[in-house]
Amino acid sequence: MKTKKSFLWLAFLILATIWILVRHNQQVGYYSVKGLVFGTVYKITYQHDGDLKPEIEAELKRFDQSLSPFNDSSVISRVNRNEELVTDSFFQKCFHRSMEISRETKGAFDITVAPLANAWGFGFKKGAFPDSLMIDSLLQITGYEKVKMDNGKVIKQDPRTMLSCSAVAKGYSVDVIAQLLDRKGIKNYMVDIGGEVVVKGKNPSKGLWRIGINKPIDDSLAVNQDLQTILEITDLGLATSGNYRNYYYKDGKKYAHTIDPRTGYPVQHNILSSTVIAKDCMTADALATAFMVMGLEEAEAFCKADTTIDAYFIYSGENGAARVLWWFVLLGGLVCLTGLAGQMDWAHLLTADAVQLARWPRVPLYAEYLFWPLLAGYEEPRSMSWLPWLTFLAQAGLTAGMCLVFGAADYPAQELLRAWSADVFSRMDALLLLIWLTCAIFRTGFLCAAVRTVWQRAVQCGKGAVK
Repeated sequence: MKTKKSFLWLAFLILATIWILVRHNQQVGYYSVKGLVFGTVYKITYQHDGDLKPEIEAELKRFDQSLSPFNDSSVISRVNRNEELVTDSFFQKCFHRSMEISRETKGAFDITVAPLANAWGFGFKKGAFPDSLMIDSLLQITGYEKVKMDNGKVIKQDPRTMLSCSAVAKGYSVDVIAQLLDRKGIKNYMVDIGGEVVVKGKNPSKGLWRIGINKPIDDSLAVNQDLQTILEITDLGLATSGNYRNYYYKDGKKYAHTIDPRTGYPVQHNILSSTVIAKDCMTADALATAFMVMGLEEAEAFCKADTTIDAYFIYSGENGAARVLWWFVLLGGLVCLTGLAGQMDWAHLLTADAVQLARWPRVPLYAEYLFWPLLAGYEEPRSMSWLPWLTFLAQAGLTAGMCLVFGAADYPAQELLRAWSADVFSRMDALLLLIWLTCAIFRTGFLCAAVRTVWQRAVQCGKGAVK
């Protein structure tokens, strides 16, 4: 009896050990949580055995209570009202890092830009459209040299100076959530808050995290999600700044949300989008804004001098690629219009006159087929170069099929419009005419889409990856 009990106990121990080993080696799944914060969307994907959404949102709420200028009870709002208080750790870290980046960028980044942003209608307060006198007046209370911190308290040279961390706080919030996941021992995650990102480890497919950069097409509603390129990174922070989402028009002129703290006016540089990759997202966020202020040449020089960051710029301007595209539009458009004119005659497409050897019709090669690669992704035209030939083969197959079904020599010999006028228009004629009209409408719409695509790319043809 004792031997039997010992055997059962041993069996239990063996099974328990196997179960523990299996559990240990079992792959922990990835969680994904989504929500709204700071007026934008967040998405956090992480490998962990449990739901961390309550803790994540609690941390974001605590962060909002510190650095949101839209929260009247936040620390930064109280600082702007000149209340006497010792700031919290979130505010202090953001303030000190902002001052460092302001000095590094020679004032291109500046959290004291708040009065100017408000005046132009892009801040936490709405002001009247400013004139030059107002700008000059606001510049007197703007400048990172006019504020400092002493024992956690913000000291201003002028009480009218106000702070806004909008160009850095979102990136910092991403770092805060990443640090929360680090404290949980999580090795693989992606934190995305409104397009500012921190990634670590591997994605669910065991590869690097893939982060898309949107094409800088004017889109105030954030409907357009076309990608310019995809970056593969890990253990880094990434932030993008651009003037294609937050902007408005006044008297026919576009005003974008990026304000130059040194001049007081919205920037008019050729950079359409600035993406920065750095060790932390707060730095990436601040530098992405600074580069939009600097312009392409100054931003490239800064990046090349700083070995700790990488940058990807999308910019506009006259260059060789743009001229080639415009010549392509001109020549291709003329040829396509010529092709459309020829298609207006049904006999041009399928008649007895077109029948050659083996009584097969000619298949016209229309120039707009060559636009197919342009409608592919910006980085893909070369790989999509086979599309014109596929389209040509598809048309050839359709024409051959119609010949096999309706005849190649006898039936098409009747030109449709003439047949209609002769009062011999049949249901089969109507079907063929419908097919013809559908093709003509499709080709016209396709041509318009191609020209629109080329237009966008000619305007936004510049791009660059620094380092």
